[in-house]
Amino acid sequence: MTELLMHRCFRITEPDLIAFYGNSKDIDTLILKRYRGYKPEPESLDREDESVDFMLESQQTVSLLNIKENEDHPFRSILLKSGMRAGFALPAGGKGILFLNFLHPYRFSFDQIKETEELINRWRVS
Repeated sequence: MTELLMHRCFRITEPDLIAFYGNSKDIDTLILKRYRGYKPEPESLDREDESVDFMLESQQTVSLLNIKENEDHPFRSILLKSGMRAGFALPAGGKGILFLNFLHPYRFSFDQIKETEELINRWRVS
């Protein structure tokens, strides 16, 4: 099911990197379960990371339109590979987090985020 969800999200936004980090046996980390495009650099994510903690606690999407305009952005860790300049990430219920990264800034829109959120919400229910 994760592969189908990622494929649909990929078709909506056409990111350069899409990755799903899911729950692991170690409750303090999320591990890389699947990716498409560029390979993410971290194999796992610490739940204590500011971005990860925020998304898991609030169940809210976070986005970053252009890292070059704000190097100190509080959610800069959602960019999973050096060279990525923009991205957004969505919590997937209690299953993990889906990350979408782009090599160029301003490559996604609010409508694309909303459509991706709707897919994730349908997936959470199934």
